[in-house]
Amino acid sequence: MYYVIALIVLVIDQLWKSAIIKWLEIGQSIPLWEGVFHIASLRNSGAAFGILQGQRWFFIIAGHSIEMRLTFSHKATQESSLI
Repeated sequence: MYYVIALIVLVIDQLWKSAIIKWLEIGQSIPLWEGVFHIASLRNSGAAFGILQGQRWFFIIAGHSIEMRLTFSHKATQESSLI
């Protein structure tokens, strides 16, 4: 059930983002509840809160390094449990 909920949330998120990109200009904001909640079209090329903007290669290398570490760690755990 967890995976079904996660998939539904992922699909809704991607559809919502596509709609925002299609219908709003960058910087445009639509108030849904005046002064409280606005839908805005913004772009962030960095990590959370714009940290390391424009450092795409850093994120690619860091992501692959973490992925390799987790893969090797998982394989080592499986091999040691077989002994």
